[in-house]
Amino acid sequence: MRVAYLANVGTRDVLYRGKLLYKPRSEGKELLDHYDSVKSKLSAPIIGAGLSYILQHTEKLWYVWLFVTDQPAPPATPESYWENDTVELGELLQRFLHDEFGERVEHIGCIPMPFNPADYNQTLPFFQDRLPKILPPEEVDIVFIAPVGGTDACNVGLTINAVRVYRNKCQFIYVMPNGHVEPLNLHLEILRDWARQEAKAQLERHDYAALRLTLEEAQLGESWHLRLCNYVDRRIRFDFEKAKEEIEAAILSAPAGGIKLELKHIEESLLPFLEGQIPPTSSSNEEAWFKWFNLQRLLLGELFFNLQLKADRGEWVDFLGRFFRLHEALLRLAFELETRHSTKGNERDGYPDFEKAINADPELKELLKANKNKDETILRPTTYILGQIIKYWVKEKGHSEYGPLEGMRLVFEALSPLRNKSIIAHGYQGVSREHIEAKAKMPMEKLIAKIQDMLSQMGVPTDDSKNPYVLARNILKKEIVG
Repeated sequence: MRVAYLANVGTRDVLYRGKLLYKPRSEGKELLDHYDSVKSKLSAPIIGAGLSYILQHTEKLWYVWLFVTDQPAPPATPESYWENDTVELGELLQRFLHDEFGERVEHIGCIPMPFNPADYNQTLPFFQDRLPKILPPEEVDIVFIAPVGGTDACNVGLTINAVRVYRNKCQFIYVMPNGHVEPLNLHLEILRDWARQEAKAQLERHDYAALRLTLEEAQLGESWHLRLCNYVDRRIRFDFEKAKEEIEAAILSAPAGGIKLELKHIEESLLPFLEGQIPPTSSSNEEAWFKWFNLQRLLLGELFFNLQLKADRGEWVDFLGRFFRLHEALLRLAFELETRHSTKGNERDGYPDFEKAINADPELKELLKANKNKDETILRPTTYILGQIIKYWVKEKGHSEYGPLEGMRLVFEALSPLRNKSIIAHGYQGVSREHIEAKAKMPMEKLIAKIQDMLSQMGVPTDDSKNPYVLARNILKKEIVG
């Protein structure tokens, strides 16, 4: 394990005969020039105590980096400030700490800061630039930081940028005047503040895989929060079996009371998708059809919630894919609701139930023959044929319940070329919100509202109280963001 230590060197970091140096630069150089004769009278009460504490918990320290001040010589810097620079103390500490700790500290180095150490506008970018260069984050396992010596600006610059660079590899320590060392969770406080902001944005975008990583890295939240993230991520991808495993694990580790009940409610919403069901046929009874229609409505609701999520995340190619899948499924549901004949079948065996329904309605059959595309059979439930049937029922037979579905037909037709040229069909053309709105001739909010109305007219649950993603997001938002 590679362990490192970072510290700013202040004027209190070296004592000679137990006393502070009045002029750290010049007196430090003099002590350095006569090091062998004075080393027994030197002490490093802050850094020495910090290193001793760390070496109680690890066999070796890989690197110790000491940040020292070295301002431009007078008159550029007032002499009193220049004399307070710690560059000579850093050199002195390098030799002294090597003698004190020997091979248990592999490397000790000093990094000079050639500017006013009280200037936050210089200390912040300085540490941001230097830290990843002198101690690459991928090469170290734990980084101890002691924000004790040095100026406030130097310690703030070191603290903020250490957390930025090393994140949860940080471990802050505070050395008290009596030499006692206390570990601090300062990095967790900073990381958690950042994590809450990241989590808020990730929740808005329903990015639960990223949210889990954010929570893990900042050690924010409980194990059931992570499981809940996994559950939603699985459900988004229609992996209902794995989603069930994750929500069950979340329920087991969640606290008793309202939260557990909410999670169980979410789990129950998954159950219909896990029950195997054979599609009914023309000869099936009403009970079989009722169960089938209930499942189709639930699946369509799930697809609609997923479509909303894709819009929230700005994933417009996937949005189009969900949109056209909804269209196909709605057309099939409408046909089966009206006729009690299945649209199930395939190219090899045909669509026997669908053929029965068409042959049983001569007027419809003739209409389809007159309006079919060239070389297309009317005995196959394509979206075009089903669309013609719905149009016939609405305009000729007065079936107003299918009016919203028929009303969206032109929108589907307008968006079809966009879909066909994208990667979900036959091309590589990009898709944006602006493309969809331009083709649909309406803003996205109105388009989604029309889709929702179309579904609601056919008994599909679409309100937020049924939306599994919104339910999970509300729980996590309350728990994590507050």
